[in-house]
Amino acid sequence: MIEINNIKNITMKRINYKVIRHIALSIAMLCIISQTYAQKRPKKQTAVNNEITKAEIKLSARNYGDSIVLRWAIDKSSAWRFLNEHGYIIERLTLDADNKVTEDFRKLSTTPIKPWTYAEWGERINKNDDYAVIAAQTLYGETFDVSQTATSKAEQLDNMADEARMRHAFAMLSADISTQAADGLGLRFVDKDIKGGDKFIYRIYSIHPKTSFTTDTAIFIIGSKDIYNVYPPLPPKAVEGEHQIVLNWEKEYKFSAYLVQRSGDNGKTYIDLTRKPYLQISRKKEDFNKFTYSDSIPKNYKPYLYRIAGITSFGDVSPWSMPIKTIGRDRTAPEKPRIIKSHVINDDNDVKISWEIDKVASDMKGFFVGRGTNVTGPFEPLHKKALPNNTREYIDKDAVVGSTNYYVVASVDTAKNISQSMPGYVVMGDNEPPAKPLGMHGEIDTNGVVRLWWPKGKEPDLNGYRVYYSNHKNGEYHALTGTFQDTTFTDTINLKTLDELIYYRIVAVDMNLNNSKYSDVLELQKPDIINPVAPVFKKYNVTETDVYISWIPSSSKDVVKQKMYKREPGAQWQEYQEFDKGVKEFTDKEVSKEKIYEYSLTAIDDAGLSSENSKPLTIRIYNSGMQTEVRDFNVKLAGDNKSVELAWEYEESSECNFLIYRAYNGAGLQMHATTKEGSKEYVDKNVGLPGTYTYAIKVVNKNGNKSLLSESKKVEVKK
Repeated sequence: MIEINNIKNITMKRINYKVIRHIALSIAMLCIISQTYAQKRPKKQTAVNNEITKAEIKLSARNYGDSIVLRWAIDKSSAWRFLNEHGYIIERLTLDADNKVTEDFRKLSTTPIKPWTYAEWGERINKNDDYAVIAAQTLYGETFDVSQTATSKAEQLDNMADEARMRHAFAMLSADISTQAADGLGLRFVDKDIKGGDKFIYRIYSIHPKTSFTTDTAIFIIGSKDIYNVYPPLPPKAVEGEHQIVLNWEKEYKFSAYLVQRSGDNGKTYIDLTRKPYLQISRKKEDFNKFTYSDSIPKNYKPYLYRIAGITSFGDVSPWSMPIKTIGRDRTAPEKPRIIKSHVINDDNDVKISWEIDKVASDMKGFFVGRGTNVTGPFEPLHKKALPNNTREYIDKDAVVGSTNYYVVASVDTAKNISQSMPGYVVMGDNEPPAKPLGMHGEIDTNGVVRLWWPKGKEPDLNGYRVYYSNHKNGEYHALTGTFQDTTFTDTINLKTLDELIYYRIVAVDMNLNNSKYSDVLELQKPDIINPVAPVFKKYNVTETDVYISWIPSSSKDVVKQKMYKREPGAQWQEYQEFDKGVKEFTDKEVSKEKIYEYSLTAIDDAGLSSENSKPLTIRIYNSGMQTEVRDFNVKLAGDNKSVELAWEYEESSECNFLIYRAYNGAGLQMHATTKEGSKEYVDKNVGLPGTYTYAIKVVNKNGNKSLLSESKKVEVKK
């Protein structure tokens, strides 16, 4: 306890800055000092004020029913020292239930609020309040040493900056825990005139000359009916040690410090474990909000109750948390056994393990024997219940043949504390190979990645597997791996090959390098990513009415169909015909004279992949100059038996005339008449004589090009 007769005589102990610089202030609106963080030491510091550009005032308020208490803080150390000289101005605006202003902002104090003077501290300070004493020291103490004696001007300036930050950190911390410290530091105000309003808006600011930093105005809104209640913190968690209980809990934002109590009579009475508010400063950022409290207890296995209370930044102490029950436990392990011998004792490959121990404690429960395949373990227990205290040997009837068996002996007490011996071992020979692996599966993706997997064999001495592959099912298989202990394997293959299948087998290997038989062959289909070869045009023949085309089909084995595309020059390719994979020729009758056509072929395989388009075949349709003949030419005798009706079809051009030829009773055909352009019928009215009339038609266009005579048609005319 620091006694104060004269403020100048308050002397803080030298504090290592490496610890104190982890105290800093991240102040929220609802809690002035809510958490600590590590404040890095500036690399270069020429003056205390040089680090400040903008300082913020943080304000919070609590309504206690008969008064409203304001608490604030400043977040920069240099600004804090400067504002202590100029003080803070508090103003309040009052609103009614409809949020209408009933009283505009007015000052709540006639003069700026400043820290107590040196004399006021001497008169008012409660010497039993350690945090009030610390607060006084931050203002008027002669020194706050943070390092050894500086040897240069730069180090002296650095130490001055460190000291300023440390004074500020301790001041803010003291104000959070002690209401007298907050009052004395000029960081607290009690507004008792809170009648006649439904809501109050407080603002706080400082008027000071322009410096190298600026400060803002802090505002807080609070209702007249918003009565403040402090709720208890969550109960801590306990780690039960030997004659020791360690409490752990997460710091809640509303609390700055804590009190801890313990009960040894099931909650009838509690004793204070923390005479003063309990703080915890961590060097690690991730532990800033974690509290740990360690308590020594006189007796193990006796129940104790623990509870905690929180202290807010307004100096209020919360109700106690729900208590937790815990006990101290025996954590002293028994004596370690020593294996003195482990060996095979008969043809059944039974192994005897013998051990000794120097001292058997009164709480000794017994022994467990464990076995593993590696000197570092893991070791599986060979029996479910502990062997009696007087046991010094054990026979293992299930030792792994063909492997090195490692053994440990563990002593266990009634509190389940364990001490384990150093390992002993036995080497056992084996000529029996593992069983043939079964159940291998696999798949290949479109990137050529092969994934294989299989169930693990049940042999206790199984050491691993080897993987083999081949491109031919009955061909030679090549090793892909040495022995490995996984039951999956990933391979990468080239998909751009002509082989569509790949084959895998595996072999199991035991600890004595005995190999199993090959597994069954796993056949995998490679994803088809190779486009088939395109067909090649072979020959063609062109007439005035059709085009005959032949080609050599794709040489790819997996082709399932072919497609022909057709277009006129400059137009888009259009799918024209689809053929089976073996088709080699096609005759196109959908052509017109003197037009140019282009043809192309593609092949499609069983994976839906298409070849490139074949080299286009360009064809011009032949035109001999002769017109095509008429079609569907018909002749019939009219009903009056005095005329003959002729009809035909012709679609090539409407600019053609049709020459009508006629013969009578077997004579030669002679031109008989000419029709108008585009006509498709003619009536011969000059058939008065009975007999046989024969007709034919020849086409002639405007350029004089003629067709051959059409097929002749006959009609009989009677009397």
